[in-house]
Amino acid sequence: MRPIHVIVLLLGVTLVSGCSQYIERQLLAPPTKTGIPVLTAAELNALDIEQRQFCLPHLGGCTGYLYAAAKRPSTDLSQFTSAPTPQGQTYLEFDLARDEVPYQARGTIVLVHGYGGSKQTMGQLTEYFRMLGFAVIAPDMLGHGDSSAKQPGFGVHDAELFSQLIDSLPRREVPKPIWVGGMSMGATAALHLAQQRDDVRGAILFAPMINFADATLAVLEMVRPNTAQVLPEADVREGVAKALAAQQLDASQLDLATQVQQAGLPTLILASDADAAAPYQTFASWQQPRLEVVRIPNRYHMLMAVPDRQMHEAISAWLAQFN
Repeated sequence: MRPIHVIVLLLGVTLVSGCSQYIERQLLAPPTKTGIPVLTAAELNALDIEQRQFCLPHLGGCTGYLYAAAKRPSTDLSQFTSAPTPQGQTYLEFDLARDEVPYQARGTIVLVHGYGGSKQTMGQLTEYFRMLGFAVIAPDMLGHGDSSAKQPGFGVHDAELFSQLIDSLPRREVPKPIWVGGMSMGATAALHLAQQRDDVRGAILFAPMINFADATLAVLEMVRPNTAQVLPEADVREGVAKALAAQQLDASQLDLATQVQQAGLPTLILASDADAAAPYQTFASWQQPRLEVVRIPNRYHMLMAVPDRQMHEAISAWLAQFN
């Protein structure tokens, strides 16, 4: 970035009544896309993954969601992803023969995208989990995708809407048990959803957000490094606190360790050793009988919702305990 651009940016930030208010306003506005790979409407249609809408005016209006019925796969899974990262273009391939996964009906999994994502960013995981025998529901969080809400719910206010969505569907479309899964902030939503229900069996979390303030700093550094250079850390943390207060939320409601404990579910965490927003190194010490942590090497945060062979082996081995 040219020096004059840095000066203009710094002046712009300062003019918004202080850096912390700038952060607060950015967080309370509909998020901008963060470069997470998506499946297009045509690709979803080709995979027989439906795009639907659910409306409940007193809980944020309407939101979109993906729905994939559980069914025995008729073809092999073949996925290819090309995405930009700070280190350059990254290419990921994942092929899984249907004969490798003996079909077993496993219930329903609710998959929640991360901050700045949408239901389409969970498209590849939707295809993958259906191959494992799940019916899949992947909703837009408040303020994201096709949600009519004007502000995000930070994963907490989303949970009641998602629970109502589940209950609105015919029983044949939501085979039991229910499982929850989430990527980044979507992990917060998944755990809050689990706490609202008594039919959730377990949670699978992809690069889960540890806490909102640290995640905001890390993602800001990843996607807007020039902005991160001119925003004091203390002001970013203050802006996060103000945004939570505006939504009548407490930081503990977005603290992963607290929410995992309160959910009390068998949980699998998949985290990368190259992910500043959800570092494996932090989770490694969390291992315990009902909480398994698996390292995914050298994976950029925004690509943690893209399945691969190592993720498949970890998920399959973890699910085997419930057979």
